[in-house]
Amino acid sequence: MATQSANVHDTRFRNGDTVIAAQLHLPPGFDACRRWSALVLSTPGRHIQPTMDARYASKLAARGFVVIAFDCLHRDANGDATRAAATSAWRADDLHCAVDHLVSLPFVDARQIGVLGICAGGGPAARAALTDPRVKALATVAGTDAGGTFRRLLARRRRHEARPQLRGIAPVRDGSPLQDLPDRLLQPLMVIVGSRHGGTRQHETGRALYGLARGRDQALVVIPDADPDGLARRDEHIDPAINRLAPFFHFHLEP
Repeated sequence: MATQSANVHDTRFRNGDTVIAAQLHLPPGFDACRRWSALVLSTPGRHIQPTMDARYASKLAARGFVVIAFDCLHRDANGDATRAAATSAWRADDLHCAVDHLVSLPFVDARQIGVLGICAGGGPAARAALTDPRVKALATVAGTDAGGTFRRLLARRRRHEARPQLRGIAPVRDGSPLQDLPDRLLQPLMVIVGSRHGGTRQHETGRALYGLARGRDQALVVIPDADPDGLARRDEHIDPAINRLAPFFHFHLEP
């Protein structure tokens, strides 16, 4: 595991024959002799170093978690794409493999692992929580069902091309990673959205996820004046989200 800075380490894990580049963020005062609660970040398809992954990972690590962030488009450390993980199922499988990697580390408490889905990582995060009992808590920030969003945008464009006088389109639900949630998502859930809807339907998707979950502990948090871009890039919106996420995960991931 190559060291990048005092608390950030480059690492790799495998999904089948694919090697996935990742970063492991360690908390201040890290002690390898104790067991730490850990978080897996599920984010959009961008290289991990210059984007929201590092922001959220470093801020959550500073609150006392071991956090792993990885490139869901499977770029290696040089930025070369090794596979385009386009489907929610593939990306959820990557999250399972990231959990595999975490539980193999002697300083991670395998009983205390959470998943955070950000923007287009929200759908895969929900799917991973549905199918992996090792995930003990789930949170999303400006989470969207990327596949559903793309289908809606494509259908809207085709409809506009065919009948430009029409505006709007009914939501497309078939194949959504959220469609099988009602009877199965039982983990504690926190859904964070911005008060400004933006163009990604994060507000609608977040409220739908909150309404569909069946766990005993659910929270829906609206960050004032924030939109999806702000929740991804701007500290003035990210920090209020962190202030809600950290206590949520500490409460549900502490022994």
